[in-house]
Amino acid sequence: MAEETPTTNANLICGGVITLAIYIPALAIGASSLSNTCSAGATIELPIWLTVAGAVNLSIYFLNLCLFNIVTGGGSDDEDKQSNWRTISRPFSGMVGLFNLTWFILGAMSYWGGSANACYGLSLGQMTLALLILTIIGLSLVCCACICLIVAGGAAAAG
Repeated sequence: MAEETPTTNANLICGGVITLAIYIPALAIGASSLSNTCSAGATIELPIWLTVAGAVNLSIYFLNLCLFNIVTGGGSDDEDKQSNWRTISRPFSGMVGLFNLTWFILGAMSYWGGSANACYGLSLGQMTLALLILTIIGLSLVCCACICLIVAGGAAAAG
């Protein structure tokens, strides 16, 4: 079995950059557009979809950060505390991932099913291009976070 590296505040902060970069704009755009709803057959209206995704994920991130600091005593390097944190966070992370997958599928079905064109004048090609751009941005953020973790791990090992 591969040895796990200890979770540190730097890991949560690097992962948090991705969370904040995606969900603060989602929450802001969704909340500012709540009065401009269009329910032309949509299961979930776009502003509500964005607002819920942003609010839930930001709340979960800050709760996760608080729990990490409580369980590990502020990110201490004690391996027992790190192990306790991993035991607590894994099922929690799985539930968050399941919510995000379900919420994404509901939104995609709602808007790619035809209502986005009726409400917002977007074609399937435009929506596909927007999703492709968001995917590239998301993957770039993940790569940046991985590089940040590698650099932080190398700096910790060196000194």
